[in-house]
Amino acid sequence: MGIGLVWGWWIGGIGRGARRPLLDALATGAATLMFSLGIAAYAGLRPLLFFLSAGGLTLYLHLAWMQGLKDRFGPSGGWPERRSEDDR
Repeated sequence: MGIGLVWGWWIGGIGRGARRPLLDALATGAATLMFSLGIAAYAGLRPLLFFLSAGGLTLYLHLAWMQGLKDRFGPSGGWPERRSEDDR
């Protein structure tokens, strides 16, 4: 589960600077598949389920967190300048 948590957070951070989104998605999908096959081969199906569940949950949390930051501060990244008057 611990590796799944790290894996999901890492995968969630890849999309921010993606210049080739399709290629990056294919590469991360292939890496996840290979990693999953390795876990299934060495540990069995139950740990694979834990890995995929933890990775999916963490990926969702990372993307939701990034969207919340974008909504609050705007896509330009101007943290203090982008606040609304109500937040000050």
